[in-house]
Amino acid sequence: MIPRISKGDNTMATYNRSQFKLGDVADMAAGLTGLSGLGFSIINQHGSPLLSIVYTTEGEAKSAHKIITAALANAIAVSA
Repeated sequence: MIPRISKGDNTMATYNRSQFKLGDVADMAAGLTGLSGLGFSIINQHGSPLLSIVYTTEGEAKSAHKIITAALANAIAVSA
């Protein structure tokens, strides 16, 4: 069972370190905006995205991916 964090009407699921990972930089659509670019996702243990970030250039996407890789390196949980 995935624990939930609640504050008011907002409920977020919390994933421990074994339940999430950072996906690779790839071509992506930006949700329902009709825009596309390069980006990556933080995905859960089932491969479903918890958060996706899309950039217009490969350089921006790779730079952000490197920074988020470092930010998640010692994270014990992600809430989404």
